[in-house]
Amino acid sequence: MKKILTVTLSALLLCLGYLIVFGALIFHLPLVVGSEHSYDIQTMMTPSDEVTHAYLVEDTTIALDLRLAMIGAAEHTINIAYYSIHNDKLGELFFGALLAAADRGVRVNIILDHIVSLKVKNDTVFHESLMFHENIRFMYYEPVNPLRPYTLQNRLHDKILMVDGVYGLTGGRNIGERFLDANNTTVKTYDRDVFVFGDGTPHETVVAMDDYFATLSDHPFTKEMHADATTARKTLKDSMRALYSSYTEENDLPATLATIKAAAIVVERATFVTNPISRLHKDPVVLKTLAELAEHHDTWVIQSPYLSLSPLMREYLPDTEGKAITVLSNSLSSNSNTIMMSGHALFRTEIAEHATLYEYQDEHSIHAKSFIFGSEISVIGAYNIDPRSTTLSTENVMVILSETFTDEVRAAIDGLILQSLEVSPDGTYRNGPGPGPVDIPRIRRKTELVAFFTRFFTPML
Repeated sequence: MKKILTVTLSALLLCLGYLIVFGALIFHLPLVVGSEHSYDIQTMMTPSDEVTHAYLVEDTTIALDLRLAMIGAAEHTINIAYYSIHNDKLGELFFGALLAAADRGVRVNIILDHIVSLKVKNDTVFHESLMFHENIRFMYYEPVNPLRPYTLQNRLHDKILMVDGVYGLTGGRNIGERFLDANNTTVKTYDRDVFVFGDGTPHETVVAMDDYFATLSDHPFTKEMHADATTARKTLKDSMRALYSSYTEENDLPATLATIKAAAIVVERATFVTNPISRLHKDPVVLKTLAELAEHHDTWVIQSPYLSLSPLMREYLPDTEGKAITVLSNSLSSNSNTIMMSGHALFRTEIAEHATLYEYQDEHSIHAKSFIFGSEISVIGAYNIDPRSTTLSTENVMVILSETFTDEVRAAIDGLILQSLEVSPDGTYRNGPGPGPVDIPRIRRKTELVAFFTRFFTPML
């Protein structure tokens, strides 16, 4: 018996060691998987011959209705890649819209990150209720595989929705009540999207988004899922359909789409930029592209829910000498993501030494990821300023060339800065422009405590 226990314990320790080494420690090695994936900056900063419209999606209600309206307008194909679709009423409403589209013959393709999907699945039939529809292809990115623990760090972080090659939407919002329910008073997450389209026919930018989706969906890292049509799944599917039908009776979604299209701005160019798809540390194409854009301009504005750095990431950061840099993030008390915010806690004073750092002061949090370079380049997408978004996750941003659109993005960020406080290099707040620090001691103390441990895992933050 003692021998059996010894062998069992040794096997468990061996497995644990394997998981730690290849699931975490390996990412401390500055080894980057090379790629030929790149973008031409001069093309990004040159007007396109194709007419491009862009609409800044700041309002929460519009963000929900635009997504439903896009799905409702689909005639042929809907492509969706999302980090997370929550198992709540907004998630069910969104799935109800997709079911309605599939019912009328539209081909619906969905990719979700697997680990996050495990969190929201809660042992229900939530996702399985769509998997057996004949017009829906449901996929998970990087299904959990304990034999390959290094894959646990490489997640799908995109938030993209494309319809018929005509409409494209990307930004920081996940699908759920936190992000899309304007009436939710418990936990709110303020975010931002950009909606792009052309003259009503397939547009080069949306086609580029669809091409990226095709690469994701056909990649060996992505697995198509199937489920049988059980009674429970059929019942939930009917509930989703009914929820969407009720919503459309009370909300004129085609009118919403028409209003948004009429209010959109004609921009000079919209370029969809992504990281390559690979495991371990991937070539940080999004960061390298943003850095090159930044080097062409003297003024930068950066909004990220949190900012953290790693030794590998620093190799690709642009030179800040002589640049006027404004940064907006959450405060240590205003963000519910304690682990990621603990990374921000480690670097906030360093950031304040090189930039004007503002931290948002509110009981709720900001989640948008945006950049402004000069007067006519604005960037909106899923990319956070952190090591995870830089070399571990699939990521995307939309680079917009337009002074008018950039002015809108700047106004949105300035509005948030008015609810923020400037951080001094010693970590204290300076006076204004916000009304005063929102300090939630238990959250701040928890974040600072976690930061003591996460400092040893910065490459994975």
